[in-house]
Amino acid sequence: TCMDTKAGMLRLWVHEAMRVFADRFVEHKDIATFRGLANDQLSAVFSTNWPDIMSDLDTPDDGPVFCDFLSEPVVLSGEEARPPYDQVMDAGKLKGFFEEKLEDYNMEPGFIPMELVLFKDAIHHICRVSRVIKQPRGNCMLVGVGGSGRQSLSRLAAFTCEQKIFQIEITKQYRSIEFHEDLKSLYMAAGGEGRPTAFIFSDTQLKEESFLEDLNNILSSGEVPNLYNKDEKMAVFEAVRPHAKKAGIIETADKLWEFFIERTRANLHIILCMSPVGDGFRNRCRMYPALVNGTTIDYFHPWPAEALTEVAAKFLAETKLGHGENETALKVKVGKVFAFTHESVTKASARMLLELKRYNYVTPTNYLELVKSYRELIEEKLKEIGDSRAKLSGGLTKLEEGKVQVEEMSVELEAKKVVVAEAQKECEELLVVIVGERRSADERKKQVEAQAERISKEEAECKVIADDAQRDLAKAMPALEAAMSEVDRLDKSSISEVKAYASPPPA
Repeated sequence: TCMDTKAGMLRLWVHEAMRVFADRFVEHKDIATFRGLANDQLSAVFSTNWPDIMSDLDTPDDGPVFCDFLSEPVVLSGEEARPPYDQVMDAGKLKGFFEEKLEDYNMEPGFIPMELVLFKDAIHHICRVSRVIKQPRGNCMLVGVGGSGRQSLSRLAAFTCEQKIFQIEITKQYRSIEFHEDLKSLYMAAGGEGRPTAFIFSDTQLKEESFLEDLNNILSSGEVPNLYNKDEKMAVFEAVRPHAKKAGIIETADKLWEFFIERTRANLHIILCMSPVGDGFRNRCRMYPALVNGTTIDYFHPWPAEALTEVAAKFLAETKLGHGENETALKVKVGKVFAFTHESVTKASARMLLELKRYNYVTPTNYLELVKSYRELIEEKLKEIGDSRAKLSGGLTKLEEGKVQVEEMSVELEAKKVVVAEAQKECEELLVVIVGERRSADERKKQVEAQAERISKEEAECKVIADDAQRDLAKAMPALEAAMSEVDRLDKSSISEVKAYASPPPA
């Protein structure tokens, strides 16, 4: 860090004092008291005060924010180039930087995407964690209730610092043996490979209290008793031997082991995520003092109203609550309602603790569940309304189409009425003709029937005559046949004889 003004140096001093002392305070009134003590020192020693040196900040009570993310690397006194540790003057630029890092993190293969809302307090916590883990042997303990963002912000801070993120995966069979195997992998990455590594550990992963005992040993001495056997230590020595030789370390077993442990402690950064709820945290801090002595504590206070509103707006960003500019204003108002509700429950819980001596913890997880439940309910109702609207719109469309079709059919009906009327007139005229012709046909039928009757009588008479003629014919046929046979026997001489007769001969 290079400070060229008195005010800048004093802001750096205030910032570091707040990181060491104020960040571990549980209540805001304690932070205000510390701010007053710092202001007294500024007045007594440096002839200035807190408001004067913080006059250019948007929120003077929060103090300045220092980091090295936004600065260009520079070379100082022959060292390798690295960015200076400067004050953040543009909060929007810092937020944009972390949003880009979050986007890069979510696109990284093997990482589970995180849906974070980077409000002011969240950004400050990322800067605090980064400040600690960038230092050799830098370890921190984040104290806050569930859902406050301890693990998510730690992962983003470690990713921003380009450190390997290491977390254990709890299973039903996970015990001390599996934990020691994970610690060996962790030690080899930090001490053997020399890779800066952030070990994020939550109190929800405490399957056995021995886990904390091992972490306490790492924080206090850097070693876990009986972690490696002799054969495994040989592999460790081979891994660090080139680096030890380069550093001028004598290649003995004790010196190589000491070099390995020192290198591990320098590159390994433990981030403990603990919850203050109940007696467990207090008892563990008493039983394992290195949890407090070997870490920098950062207490996660309840989210302020601005953060609650911003979180609600983020989760409702893709949910439709209206149209146009009114939708954005409506989302802000809904977010304020959520924030007011959450703070009201928090205040009621504090009053219940005073009056009934009973704890009721209102965590950010409850708030997120409230917002998500509201979002799901809104989306469900919007879908129901949308479906009903679609049905109504479809029905109106069908009615409109039916109306058009009815109008077209009415026009066709009027045209067909004219055709039907003409056809009816023609039918009536044709009916008159048909009736007349029917009369004529009836008369003709009568005549035909009379003639048929007469013809029947004549047919009967003709039949009688025919029968008589047939009988006469039957009588004459033998004579005719005999005459014909005689005729057949005639020859030419007989015919000449007949011709000679002047008159027929007597019979």
